[in-house]
Amino acid sequence: MRKILIICLFLFAGSVIYGQKKILIVGDSWAETIWRANAFDAVLQECGFPEGLTEGGEGDKKEGTLTAIGGSRADQWAQNHLGWQGRIKSLVDKNPSITFIHLIIGGNDLLRIVTKTNIMALSRPERDRQMEEIRGNTEQLVRFCLGLKPGMKVLICDYDYLNIDNARKIYGYDFGGMSQAQLNQAFRELGLKKKAIADANDGCWYLDNWGVLNEYYNKDTSDGKDDPDLSMPAQADIGDGIHPNVEAHQVMLRRAVEQFYRKNW
Repeated sequence: MRKILIICLFLFAGSVIYGQKKILIVGDSWAETIWRANAFDAVLQECGFPEGLTEGGEGDKKEGTLTAIGGSRADQWAQNHLGWQGRIKSLVDKNPSITFIHLIIGGNDLLRIVTKTNIMALSRPERDRQMEEIRGNTEQLVRFCLGLKPGMKVLICDYDYLNIDNARKIYGYDFGGMSQAQLNQAFRELGLKKKAIADANDGCWYLDNWGVLNEYYNKDTSDGKDDPDLSMPAQADIGDGIHPNVEAHQVMLRRAVEQFYRKNW
């Protein structure tokens, strides 16, 4: 009886601690899928957190979101396109328990380039210039979020690999003749720029997901370093080579919970 009581008290105390904070989901279609499908809350509950710890909009999730906007780019967020920064501020002001911002951004900025141009064939200075522009816009958004209130924490959660063949088939992109390995390299180079943002800003962290889905579905632990042609596995792909399904997102979210949220809550 005493053992049961101790366990119950531990679980209750854990729920109270976790419940004091919330996560605001910000970003593009990867963020939007997480919000609309309630994928993050499901993973948090599975990992022992109470329900209702994420924010991203108001009202019916199927009708729309405020801060998880499919197709959005870092440059748009940095320039406060359509007052998007105000949406973040409004939600934080209305929900003072928001302590974390889960940020997924930059993919559309890079895709806008690579769907037409082989960025890896450009000179290194020109490639760096284009990557730096995305980094600068992302950092501007990060600093805006960090400045909303003391103690705010931002996790830049990066992508896993796309599937260039499926994207070509569905959207007709030619990718400037890029190979899967070149597309992977471009995203990884941008990822290093994002990591540099975290390294330079207190309260910001970076988490990559390179190869996570192939490890989960195909038991491939190379993360793309030993297999440069690694692509989004069929089991994770909704079919367009760019967007993972909900289950795949939850695989990456579990990693975020264990690698970051549980440690920093």
